Amino acid sequence: MELISRKELKKVGIYCINHNIRKAMRVVTALYDEILRPAGIRSTQFSILATIYYKGSINLTRLANLLVIDRTTLIRNVEVLERDELVEFLLEQKGNTRKVKITHKGIDKIQNAFPLWETAQESIVHELGEEQWKDLIRSLSLLVKVAGKHTNDQS
Repeated sequence: MELISRKELKKVGIYCINHNIRKAMRVVTALYDEILRPAGIRSTQFSILATIYYKGSINLTRLANLLVIDRTTLIRNVEVLERDELVEFLLEQKGNTRKVKITHKGIDKIQNAFPLWETAQESIVHELGEEQWKDLIRSLSLLVKVAGKHTNDQS
């Protein structure tokens, strides 16, 4: 078996989509978490709460699909939000489908965090420039669609 050269492996750091998106995700998450800290919420919690608030109440499977997160990880995150009384679980009339909805305390949390989120968002958009930001969002949406298609093909 021939060893892969260092030069070949250097491609991972430079061109690998997964590697570079994960690097970007770590620094962007750190920025949003730092800016959202005064509201007592992390960026992942903010995204989940914002989606639940926007949807009113939502089935956990549908929420996991919207957020592109596996259901088990989502449930762990939602249970923390429930513990903090920011969301509550509902039982649908038909079957055992679990739904979740935001509480008044959760709405207050979103209201307090939203201006901070806007600060984080605007700082990145300002640095990137409006066109670069729009291009990035379009590219990331397309990437989710393409990679999601391949992921779903495997199952």
